[in-house]
Amino acid sequence: MELSSLYRDTILKHARSPQNEGVLENPDYKARAVNKLCGDELELTLSLEGDQIKEARLNVRGCAVVQAASSMMSELLSGLTLQQASERGAQLKACLQDGATPDQDLASLLPLITLKDHRARHRCVLLPWEALDLCALEKDQHLNA
Repeated sequence: MELSSLYRDTILKHARSPQNEGVLENPDYKARAVNKLCGDELELTLSLEGDQIKEARLNVRGCAVVQAASSMMSELLSGLTLQQASERGAQLKACLQDGATPDQDLASLLPLITLKDHRARHRCVLLPWEALDLCALEKDQHLNA
């Protein structure tokens, strides 16, 4: 099986059966992100234990790519701090937009990185990470208050 076909199958698998779908009751952080160009929208809820992300849930309404990207992100977050998670998102964005080489931390997101030549899909891939950055910003504002 060709690698691009394997990556496409991975994206479709996550789109059809998203992981960590739903909304947490009493989350520590919650954020909503919308792609006004195509109508994708999602809500991210996070539960932290100390500084580390214990659980993430996403309620997504959108295309297969945003569904898959949200599912894949949610699997990656457990055990990371919000700062570490935001850094992963920045790395992903650099891979998509600048052609940066992904490091080992992004290995599970390689199927999404293959969409780098499809600029119209970048926003779909990055939408859940935008919500994550809003949660990190909320945490920073809370700590600096």
